[in-house]
Amino acid sequence: MKSKKAQGRLLGTITIIALVALSLADMVLIIKDFSLFKPHGGSMMPTNRVGIVTGLYVQLWGILFISSYFFEKQCFLFRGLIQICKNIGSPKSRKTALFTGILSLFIDTIALIAGLLGFYI
Repeated sequence: MKSKKAQGRLLGTITIIALVALSLADMVLIIKDFSLFKPHGGSMMPTNRVGIVTGLYVQLWGILFISSYFFEKQCFLFRGLIQICKNIGSPKSRKTALFTGILSLFIDTIALIAGLLGFYI
């Protein structure tokens, strides 16, 4: 059975790979759908793929910040996010990670739903 430290490293590595993959997918979709950003007659499009991928990307960051608040000692990525919140965040505390995570999940759920419905925000 793996130790908690090894599980934390694996979780951090998988999370970083997911963040990089989502950001690359977002860039590819933005370049591919660039012509869709021109003004059209109607405000509805079939779907907004860029909005969907961007919403998922920022939701993953929200999950990371919430996880870092609860599981600070489990992973190098969580410890790093908590250190950022303690030293750079405003206010400088661990609770900044919780607030940032909840805020990003809430706002990007709205953006994700709008992307699924075809609205461009």
